[in-house]
Amino acid sequence: SPGAGKTSLALALGLSFAASGAKTLLIDCDIVGGGLTSKMKWVARRRLGQILLRENLITPSQLNAALTAARRARGRLGEMLVSNGAITGVDLERALEIQSGEYVGLREALNGDPVKECITGTGTPGLFLLPLGSAQRHHAAQLSFPALRNLLDQVRPWFDVVLIDTGPVCGSLEASVVAMAADEVVLTVARGEQRPLMQRAVDQLVAAGANVAGIVLNRAGVEDIMASGFSSSMRSVPMGE
Repeated sequence: SPGAGKTSLALALGLSFAASGAKTLLIDCDIVGGGLTSKMKWVARRRLGQILLRENLITPSQLNAALTAARRARGRLGEMLVSNGAITGVDLERALEIQSGEYVGLREALNGDPVKECITGTGTPGLFLLPLGSAQRHHAAQLSFPALRNLLDQVRPWFDVVLIDTGPVCGSLEASVVAMAADEVVLTVARGEQRPLMQRAVDQLVAAGANVAGIVLNRAGVEDIMASGFSSSMRSVPMGE
């Protein structure tokens, strides 16, 4: 349910996998709540070269040449294009202004944009994010299983681990689609959740054909651990194991 800690768990797992050396991708598929994108304020913007091409300010050959030159000189693409006369300083300013308002992410990748250009770094080595991009609440109904599977097939070769954050199982359209497309599903439950709601969530996942890997109980107290029998099993483990 909302506030159960799904996004926090996804982020914690992502940081853990990245710290262990696994190249990890977080995908924000909580289209209504905007979990990772809004809370972490991570965004990806459309690349300058794409904007200049779309505005017919440069040709593909000019872009490729400028990219090569910029890499060699370790300079910026826009400055390289201005210095070689492909565009003017005014053209560059206009393109940069357009870029500041153009976000790319999940929606753009699903609609055919190159997935690699919709992914952004997070500042943590080995951890990357596919944010929502321009997706809004009303786009949740447009998420389809084939499109999501196609996206996942594209990113599999690039990452060791892919984690997808969604909205509540019983309260979002995208959760069931993601559950069907993912290899495994972890259900996040907060202490105090009503059992019927939790059972409904499990039933919905099973009906969708999801492979439920396990359930995480958030905000558990000492009494919960004692009642689970986990504490007694830990006491039976010999020292040093």
